Amino acid sequence: MKICMAILLAAVIFSSCRSTNLVYLSVLEPAPVTISPDIKTVAVINRSGVSKQNEIADAIDKVMTMEGPGLDKAGAEASVTGLTDELARNNRFTAIRSSAARPGAPGQYANACKNGLADL
Repeated sequence: MKICMAILLAAVIFSSCRSTNLVYLSVLEPAPVTISPDIKTVAVINRSGVSKQNEIADAIDKVMTMEGPGLDKAGAEASVTGLTDELARNNRFTAIRSSAARPGAPGQYANACKNGLADL
């Protein structure tokens, strides 16, 4: 009986002492973006809102992915803030405006440039 227990104990000990496997992650780097030198005013527009026609698909997506409440909104706001801060740190632009766009309203992005609110 003692021999069986010793063999069983040795089997458990040696089976749990495997070497660890390495996990490799590939991370994409964003492409470099070149902005023309004559651009002085920039508008950063958050276009991540859900339009009325996509509300059902968005609700299904949130349930299927078990997404926390407000996660999309917080991520979009962090992205806009990060880009705005990085552009401001560049000291090349005279004004940087950020705003949230109304989902599904065509042409509102081009209006910012047409109305003189931004060059880009």
